[in-house]
This record gives sequence, C-alpha cells and structure tokens, in this order.
Amino acid sequence: MAEWRTPELDGAAADALAVVTLFASGRADDARLAADLLDELVDQPDGVERVVGGLVSITGALLVLLEHQAGVTPADALDQVGRLVLEVAGDGYA
Repeated sequence: MAEWRTPELDGAAADALAVVTLFASGRADDARLAADLLDELVDQPDGVERVVGGLVSITGALLVLLEHQAGVTPADALDQVGRLVLEVAGDGYA
C-alpha cells in the first residue's frame, strides 16, 4: 500500500493542475498534450503517487476557493459533483 503525503501546493500539485487545465480546455490538441504530460509524469519512479497527491491537493484548494468565493461548502460541492457523475455515467455508477 502506498504511503500518502499531506496535501500541499507543491510541484506535484502544479503538474496535476497543468494536466487538468489542458483537459478542461476541451480542445483536442490540449487533450493530446495532457495525455502526453500524464504519461511522462506517471513514468517517473513515484509518478502515480505524485499525480494522485497533486490531484488531491488541487481538489482541496478548489473546494476551499469555492467555499470562500461562492459560499458553497466542500460537502455540498462534492455532493453536487457526485450527482453530476451519476447523471452522466448513468447505470455505470448507480
């Protein structure tokens, strides 16, 4: 079992944010760049742990930012995301 580090805004978070930002653009060229970057990151010795840790860190930061700027609690935001996943994924996650 992997040992997880405390989430922090560091190089792993920056790498994860770059991947998410590229995928979020919706452009095919950016998606290819994101996939290439993700392959490069996970090919490092501790790459999978760094990417997952980075994603946890940026997710936490986004939840705090959402609560601060929009007043949506992390629990409410995650609940809404869960509903969206169920709606889009349908029976695959029900």
